[in-house]
Amino acid sequence: MASKPKKRAVVVRVPKLSVVRRPRADLDPGNVKLQGKKVSVQLARAITDMQLEQTIEGASTLTITVTDYTGSFLRSALLTGPVTATFDGIEWTLVKTSKGDRTVVLTFEERAVNLLRQYSKPRKASRDSVTRAQFVRSLITEVKEARIPYSIPEINERQTVAPTTSG
Repeated sequence: MASKPKKRAVVVRVPKLSVVRRPRADLDPGNVKLQGKKVSVQLARAITDMQLEQTIEGASTLTITVTDYTGSFLRSALLTGPVTATFDGIEWTLVKTSKGDRTVVLTFEERAVNLLRQYSKPRKASRDSVTRAQFVRSLITEVKEARIPYSIPEINERQTVAPTTSG
């Protein structure tokens, strides 16, 4: 009698996104990957400006300006579907494309922020059982497409609630 093959557990790899930090690499077009591939030499030469704005008050952005005399870049397959870029180990998602006179400006935001924006269902929790930090952690861990790293040292510290004043 033949034995049944053992069932193997399904292993799901969830990508881990990076934390906000100073870039290690210069804003060099050669350090950018679009759709997972290094940019071509022709595209790297067409990139005339790159700006990185990092903030903790909103979404950090990576802006790339491309010279496009013929409009061929704007019509290229690179810009079809969801467009991703990787710069200095951080993943970015294209959120805005602006066409100027012979230029195309691509605005990317960090993928972690972009993923969090997709989860807009209202959530609520009782202050008796969940701290503010625990509530924030629940919002972060709700994202299933990727693992968003976080560090919340005060995770279990309860914050005082200011008394309400009636006027």
